[in-house]
Amino acid sequence: MVKSYISSYCTYFSQLTTGDNCYIPVDKTIQLYAIIKNNQFITSSGFMICYVKRNCFLGVNATIRDAVT
Repeated sequence: MVKSYISSYCTYFSQLTTGDNCYIPVDKTIQLYAIIKNNQFITSSGFMICYVKRNCFLGVNATIRDAVT
């Protein structure tokens, strides 16, 4: 198991599920029931995530429409 980093200055609900090797920096808001799988790196640009599959990278100013994985 690889450790993940979730900043104590980000906002998330207790139901947050993360995989291994994830990075969530300061000032991020993760929505209720979000699932963040393995190897996810959330950049310092602002955005919201609902569901991201393994080995994905969302860059600066990324936009994800509803019901897209």
